[in-house]
Amino acid sequence: MIKPFTVSVPDPVLADLKARLARTRWPDSIGKAWDYGTDVTFLRELIDYWQNHFDPVAAVKSSITSPQTLISAHFTSSMPRARIVTLNHSL
Repeated sequence: MIKPFTVSVPDPVLADLKARLARTRWPDSIGKAWDYGTDVTFLRELIDYWQNHFDPVAAVKSSITSPQTLISAHFTSSMPRARIVTLNHSL
């Protein structure tokens, strides 16, 4: 299924995201980076980018210049009790 949509993120949602990112409680690193999940140093850098450098208004404006499309694929199995898989991708 292909469904057109428009990107819209209200200012209060962005403010809430920024506040929640600022309240992140960081875990201690355990073991070698990436052995037990996301590397904490990498994640801290990513969150810093989102908080201090990413411009969501500019990103939305640039995405509006081309049509947005959401493609969804839903997969089921003939196996009993198999999990349903749904894949979503935005173009």
